[in-house]
This record gives sequence, structure tokens and C-alpha cells, in this order.
Amino acid sequence: MTQEDYLKMSNDELTKLAEQYRIPSTSFTKKDPNDIEADFYFDREKVVEALLVRKVAEALSVRDEAAAESVRDEALRARRTTIISVVALVVSVVALLVSILK
Repeated sequence: MTQEDYLKMSNDELTKLAEQYRIPSTSFTKKDPNDIEADFYFDREKVVEALLVRKVAEALSVRDEAAAESVRDEALRARRTTIISVVALVVSVVALLVSILK
């Protein structure tokens, strides 16, 4: 989803998403300095911003996982190549010893 998609959502939809992802959806203000209690309100900007940050973090996590997978694949290929090289070297040494001993 994009920022525009989140902005088009109703407050109820945003509240459900905020609850689902455990995003605090309320803020408070004190309009009257003589008032002891703060006034709480639904903070759309705060929720949309948190949802966007979460989306970016998920995308980065997926990218990091793909990069780690690529590194693991290359390490496995390097290990296989090393094993093949060592086996070829051993076969060559054995063949040399057999030819010398004949």
C-alpha cells in the first residue's frame, strides 16, 4: 500500500490496522492550560506514518533476506568447487604415484 491508500482509508480502517500492528493511534493535547486532563484524539498522521515505516522496514527485511540467501548460495558453490578441486588434486597425485611406481 502507498501513502495515498492509507490516507484514503477511514478512521475505523486505520484504527483496525493500528490495533493489528500494535501502533499507538491516539495523541493528546491541552488546549486549555487551566484544564487538568489532556484531550485525547485519533492521530491519523501518526498512524499513517507508522504504517509507512513498517512497510519500508518489511521491504528492507525481505531484501536483506534475499541478499543473505545469495551469499549462502555463493558460499555453497565455493565449497563445492573447493571439494572438486581437492578431489582432482588427490586423483592427480595418486596417478603420478602410480606412474612412478610402475
